[in-house]
Amino acid sequence: MLTIEEILTLEADKAIEALKKRPTEPPNAAEIKKDYEVAGHKVMDPGERPNKSVKVDLPANDNPNHQNVGGGGTMTKIVNVVRVALALQKKIVRVAASFIFGIPVKYNATPSNEDEKTAHRAIGKTIRKNKMSSFDRKLARSIFAYKEAAEYWYAIEKPNKDYGFQAQHKLRVAMFSPKYGDALYPLFDEHGDLIAFSREYSVSENGKDVLFFETYTENAVIKWRKGEMTWEQVSVSQHDLGKIPIVYGYQEATEFEDVQGMIERLETILSNHGDTNDYHGSPKMAVRGRVIGFAQKGESGGIIEIDGEKGEAKYLSWDHAPESVRMEIENLLKLIHSLTQTPDISFETIKGLGALSGIALRLMFMDAHLKVIDKREIFDEYLERRISIIKTYLAKMNKKLATAFEELEIEPEITPFMIDDEAGNIDMLMTATGNKPVVSQKTAVRMSGLVADPDSEFAELEKQQEAERNVDIFEPTE
Repeated sequence: MLTIEEILTLEADKAIEALKKRPTEPPNAAEIKKDYEVAGHKVMDPGERPNKSVKVDLPANDNPNHQNVGGGGTMTKIVNVVRVALALQKKIVRVAASFIFGIPVKYNATPSNEDEKTAHRAIGKTIRKNKMSSFDRKLARSIFAYKEAAEYWYAIEKPNKDYGFQAQHKLRVAMFSPKYGDALYPLFDEHGDLIAFSREYSVSENGKDVLFFETYTENAVIKWRKGEMTWEQVSVSQHDLGKIPIVYGYQEATEFEDVQGMIERLETILSNHGDTNDYHGSPKMAVRGRVIGFAQKGESGGIIEIDGEKGEAKYLSWDHAPESVRMEIENLLKLIHSLTQTPDISFETIKGLGALSGIALRLMFMDAHLKVIDKREIFDEYLERRISIIKTYLAKMNKKLATAFEELEIEPEITPFMIDDEAGNIDMLMTATGNKPVVSQKTAVRMSGLVADPDSEFAELEKQQEAERNVDIFEPTE
């Protein structure tokens, strides 16, 4: 296998061919988008679910635009079928992303000196300034829906004190994803280490899409542009980071891949049932004999008059088939939620549950939390590499803290989302302490969130309590 240095000495076309040799098949973003976006579902495609051609009786004022068939008594008419597309793929992805990153990641550390404390605060400020709590959810949705994503950390020249010390640069982060039209090409060596990362993307120039190819290495960023026939190198930007400023995440399948067929079946059933309702939803009457009189619309106590001794009129009903349809719909929904480990937390599901204890909530979300544990195989390593890149950048920006950044150990902690049962937690703590208070009154005021200035409010409460004690002392007794 060629080294990255050897690859970059090749002519442009051969170099890019070598850089595109990734260990896994790139995701088919166009096909995934069809499954993920409601407008691309098969049930919405007239080629997959064609409209119906039906014969209808010609009206008295025949429309000449209709094609006459059968001697002029009927005509063909195209009837639009019902199309019910469900955004279940998006729900599965959104819920999974919310469970893993709904609570922001904690970056735990135990600094041993003041320099390490300053370094830890600088890393935390970098995370907050780049709004990584929101970024992480976008990242997770990209990986869960399109199987991969990457983030690129770079520095822009702008003097600031955002990190607790004077710096000449600011750190920024950008996301690369097939969702946004990026084709990603990680290149690993025989030991599984990332030696280069590339992305291919298009830019509109004078109304024409032009392909670009960028490669990131531990000391440079190289850019090529696709000409009429071949690739041409357009720029090389050197950097002294000493590592590739890219964090890459990948999973083998989309979150909804295993249940895609079930979702399509569910959409077909609902669409077919909608067609049936269009034809048979309104009551239909079967009549035996000749109707000679019929009640007018809106007439109270209307009577149908039928000629003949055996005349009969009755409404048609379809009793058993809808029950079978309902059963299949319910079974499909249960399987989709179960196989994707997505809890059904819709209003209809939870409205009858009442107030659940903390233990009941944990059991209800246990499957989703097990899924979070599985996803940590991707994101634990991902987050550790992110911190490594941030530490390296900050060490370059403040050389006095370079040793502190290098020696500071930070462990990212992912906390699965859970609804707090504060009353249950307090009861448990009070039981453990023999029914002793677990927080002071001042802390309780601050935690309540009911007042803007907890300290002033607590001072006012103390004044009121003092006034009540004085009244008790001087109040006459018998």
